[in-house]
Amino acid sequence: MIFQNVKLLFLLKIKFLWIRKEAEVDHKMEKMEKEHVSKHVDIESKRFFFDVKENHKGKYLRITELSGGRSCIVIPLGGIKLFRERLVEIIDEADKLLDIEE
Repeated sequence: MIFQNVKLLFLLKIKFLWIRKEAEVDHKMEKMEKEHVSKHVDIESKRFFFDVKENHKGKYLRITELSGGRSCIVIPLGGIKLFRERLVEIIDEADKLLDIEE
């Protein structure tokens, strides 16, 4: 019984050290981010941030929403044109809905 407890404590300590090391690596990678451009817009009670950044994985657009909480999506710049095409399609459809309401 004592051996099992010691073994369990040892395994938990190893797991803790592993998680801590991963967190340190993640923190270092965040510091290595380079910000190229940043804009924001306030809509109703929400604030949206549009940030083009670069890290060790490449360049990307991060869209962050702040409204009590925080949510974000990340789009690699390699797919930004396709993302824009789909977004424009959705905006066009939303405009039609707004025209109907007015």
